[in-house]
Amino acid sequence: MTDDNIGTNFSDRGMITLSWSSSQEVTLDESEVLFELIFAKKGSGDYKLSISSDITSTEAYFNDDVTDKIELSFKTIAGLAVSQNEPNPWKDRTNINFTISDNGYVGFNVMDLSGKLILSKSNYFNAGSNQINLERSELPNAGLYFYEIYSQGQKVTKKMIILD
Repeated sequence: MTDDNIGTNFSDRGMITLSWSSSQEVTLDESEVLFELIFAKKGSGDYKLSISSDITSTEAYFNDDVTDKIELSFKTIAGLAVSQNEPNPWKDRTNINFTISDNGYVGFNVMDLSGKLILSKSNYFNAGSNQINLERSELPNAGLYFYEIYSQGQKVTKKMIILD
């Protein structure tokens, strides 16, 4: 599954399309998942997520049978979820999106490859989707860095690359 499988022509109307296929047979156990789509809720409003044939026919193929029975399952992320910084690699600025389940303080650290702390920030964020913006002027050199975000007893560490 890549970005090429997702159509965003109707995203201004709150709709996306999705199509995936494989030229080779795919066999999964009942407990296995073929792919997942993960959506982050922005703000505190109510949102409705559904599957329809409004743009693309809702269908799946199993053992030479066609079905329109595609199910959605919902899972609420408790605690902390952190996305990879975008863009990565970066030159001027990058953004790190994260979600917390409760209001609270979030810490952010950047370390060099030796583990030396280069930058440390902390701020209060509301529950839901949030973003940390990082400017090139905040870090001394180009290169590979680790960043970590910690909140609510959890810590997530990821890598980023800064270019000159």
